[in-house]
Amino acid sequence: MAWDKTKPANDELLSNTPALLRANWQALEDMTDAALLITNAKVAAAAGIVDTKLATISTAGKVSGAALTLLTSVPSGAGKLPLANIDSGTTANKVVVLDGSGYLPAVSGTNLTNIPCSAIASGTMAPARLGSGTAAATTYLTGAGVWGTVPSSYVTSASVTSSAGTGFSDSNTTFLSVTKNITSGKTVFVNMDGYVDLSDFGININIVITLTDSTNTRKCTVSPQVDTADDKHCFSLSYMTVALSGSCTFAASINAQIAGSTTTGIVYGDLAVIEF
Repeated sequence: MAWDKTKPANDELLSNTPALLRANWQALEDMTDAALLITNAKVAAAAGIVDTKLATISTAGKVSGAALTLLTSVPSGAGKLPLANIDSGTTANKVVVLDGSGYLPAVSGTNLTNIPCSAIASGTMAPARLGSGTAAATTYLTGAGVWGTVPSSYVTSASVTSSAGTGFSDSNTTFLSVTKNITSGKTVFVNMDGYVDLSDFGININIVITLTDSTNTRKCTVSPQVDTADDKHCFSLSYMTVALSGSCTFAASINAQIAGSTTTGIVYGDLAVIEF
């Protein structure tokens, strides 16, 4: 039924009035007539419509983000923002997102602090990252975190001897020897290295290099299965001790065999004794 606010008229016949009233009442109940719809203009500015009277707003574009407030009070169970809606990346002012394995993407670690050494599980730290200065074969890392040369005052004395090529033909040929006066209580570092060039070649090679001082005997065994012409057999032997004092002779000897028989050749090497 249509709403007609002019009915019943002031001079309407009494017999017609009930039907006209019922028609308008039906229109009020249906609220379909355009004249009866609640428009924005009909809502008073002071009207306080409680949110329980509002339905959920789910239509896109109906609420401006600029009108949202109190986002810090959003309940934890209200859901999560889709990743596609997050401005993620590895450049400036982006949100960093972990990959599927929970790892960070390739980003700068310049501002990372308080990383414990125990957290470094793999890889090798470059010497230059351990301290300032230049890391090299002739420098060492000080307790102050600086690469520097060993001060001469740290080394009490050192003796070095070399064998430019000593021939051997018996079972125990000394090819390096140096005598040094050791201060009691000092630490002594002894280092020897070199190589052997055998005159013969064959199988079952056994080369024993022995390094001795007044109290210590150290042996280095080189046992290649086969020796061929021009083969060079390298050796290296070093140790530290605090048990020496006075005049000490440090000597290196060689015993080389092929198939159980003593063989001949030339041995080359260096022997260094450092006290500090």
